[in-house]
Amino acid sequence: TMMLSTGLGGNSKTAIIVCGAQEQRHGPETIASMKFGQTCRGIFSLTAGKATANMLHELLNNINERIAECEENIKKYERWEVKEVLRPVGDGKEELRKVTVVVGAEEY
Repeated sequence: TMMLSTGLGGNSKTAIIVCGAQEQRHGPETIASMKFGQTCRGIFSLTAGKATANMLHELLNNINERIAECEENIKKYERWEVKEVLRPVGDGKEELRKVTVVVGAEEY
């Protein structure tokens, strides 16, 4: 039930299928499953869909603002640098190559 808790509520519709077995050796597990089904049957969502939608809209706006700030900082601080890197060529030899990388905006 804890795994399902995030999927229940709001405007969602949930169907739960409970399975049981007729064999006596599965009796205790079948009874526990049926009791779980009865408990699920008594659950009703009383959350206001509009309030949940407004809350999600507000959260998304906040996230979008933070993303925009990060993008501005990246544009402001990032720059291209040319670095020299030793790369193996084979037969134990190495060659010096120039590599262009973006630096300066790592913390954003």
